[in-house]
Amino acid sequence: MESRDVVLKVEGLLQPIAAAQGAVVEEVAFNVNPNPPALTITVDLLEGTDPLSSDQVASLACAFSKALDDNDPIDGQYNLEVSTPGVEAPMTNERQYRRKVGRMVRIHLSEDVVLEGTLENVTDNGIELNVEGSATPVAFDRIRSARAVAVLPKEG
Repeated sequence: MESRDVVLKVEGLLQPIAAAQGAVVEEVAFNVNPNPPALTITVDLLEGTDPLSSDQVASLACAFSKALDDNDPIDGQYNLEVSTPGVEAPMTNERQYRRKVGRMVRIHLSEDVVLEGTLENVTDNGIELNVEGSATPVAFDRIRSARAVAVLPKEG
């Protein structure tokens, strides 16, 4: 079975399991090069702004492992890895933007402008950033790339 076929089959199998736990499968990757091959599943919460807890990731990993064992979509042995997107993962859809409301983000616009500010709101057409105290609306069609920015606490 081709890697792309495995990915599609696994996504279809695991997405309902994730949804039942209030999560979403962000990405499935199947790498046949290591021995044994690696099946990597990236999961995130469906809504809200809290991160997935390690207990939630472990619960999803157990449910995924059971479903994969029961349905056997991959021939032979493989390693299953379940993780979250990480703090600075790219935002590529409206749900991901909504999950980052209240956080510092860096937006690269199509006109080679970079904005950094707090993501205040997400609408059907775009986002609103607070850039140095000023509300700045940005339409989705102007955004080339966007990421949350990790903000480390100040010492002292």
